[in-house]
Amino acid sequence: MRNKTSSWGHEDNTQDKYIRFMLDANPTFLITTTGKHLEYINKTFLNFLGYKEMEEFKKNHSCIDEFITSINGQPYSHHKHRKDRWVRHLIEKPGNDHIIYLQREHVSEEEAVTAHLVSCTAFPDFDKYVISFTDITNIEKERCLLKQQAMTDSLTGIFNRNGFNHALSMEIKRAQRYGSPISLIMLDIDHFKKINDTFGHNVGDDILKKITKLISENIRVYDIFARWGGEEFVILTPHTDSKHAALLAEKLRDLIATTNFAPVKKLTCSFGVTGLIKENCFAREMIDSADKALYEAKRGGRNRVCIV
Repeated sequence: MRNKTSSWGHEDNTQDKYIRFMLDANPTFLITTTGKHLEYINKTFLNFLGYKEMEEFKKNHSCIDEFITSINGQPYSHHKHRKDRWVRHLIEKPGNDHIIYLQREHVSEEEAVTAHLVSCTAFPDFDKYVISFTDITNIEKERCLLKQQAMTDSLTGIFNRNGFNHALSMEIKRAQRYGSPISLIMLDIDHFKKINDTFGHNVGDDILKKITKLISENIRVYDIFARWGGEEFVILTPHTDSKHAALLAEKLRDLIATTNFAPVKKLTCSFGVTGLIKENCFAREMIDSADKALYEAKRGGRNRVCIV
């Protein structure tokens, strides 16, 4: 009787079975592929995907393509006629570290999305590849948390200066690419040092949080709001020219001036507004322009809006 031919392209023998045993015993997710066709998935990976056997998996899927949501930070859209695209990407860049996100449907929402460090190794003398997936979900969650913390103001929960600078540069490039207006509002709480000296820093912190809440509730969802430092805040308003941004600033100025911030009897803010200064404007120039407008508002008596 002729021996059964295996997926490796030679007769199924003891060595072949040993290789399969090693693949299945490995706690890391492993697949073998020709680059165009998925040939084998180890049992660890099959169980993770919700299947017991390769044959059962192949009845529903021809590739793990359908489980991939992103590769190296870029969204991935699978296509029935291009299921080898993600594999070819790994093969063409074998020395690179790749991070692939997978999503499952048979588990809880918390466990559904996982992150994996993926590497590709060519089989000697065979046109085949072993692709390994190392689970780094907890590491990625920690990294994302640290990144979020680095860009978030711990007191108010909005962007800090670092986070805002990053967003500002991105939005300026977008505005310049599409020729759309964009404006920057900078505001400062008037006589804030006197509030801290009179009522204490705890009251001062409460006022910062209350102002943050008030402004957040009265700007658009896609406006970018940040604490610039101390008692100073910034608002980036995409798709808005400086004239309409000044109207928003006036609305916020009036809201703050008429809101009860007990125990402080009266609280006001000064506002500086600017738009893109020139066609090839940089973030630093826009910030300097808004800061200049804010200085004019404070020099002019505070509790007012100035536009540059």
